[in-house]
Amino acid sequence: MSENSTKPIVLNDENFSDIMKGTNLPVLVEFWAPWCHHCQVLLPVIDQVATELTGKVVVGQVNCDLSERLPEQYNVEVIPTLFLLRADEVLGTIINPKDKASLLSWVGELIG
Repeated sequence: MSENSTKPIVLNDENFSDIMKGTNLPVLVEFWAPWCHHCQVLLPVIDQVATELTGKVVVGQVNCDLSERLPEQYNVEVIPTLFLLRADEVLGTIINPKDKASLLSWVGELIG
């Protein structure tokens, strides 16, 4: 996995642990589904955030329709839900951020 990826990486039940162990950077994880309107609206924002935070934060997406264990593990009840993780620690959670500025501000507050 490249910590300098400018695109969100696909996270799933099989690769999540390896991705988390393979980086020292915080990981922004979006739990989403293709049928979710708010998730679809957020997709271009997630792409932009991945580009803007390259080298500072790894951005990944978990499709809740394809991964059963991860949404359960993180008690995801509403989508889109985003977590900022560092190693096994949850730094913060945000549900359906309203725009790119608010998402970047939230991440910035958590990582300093």
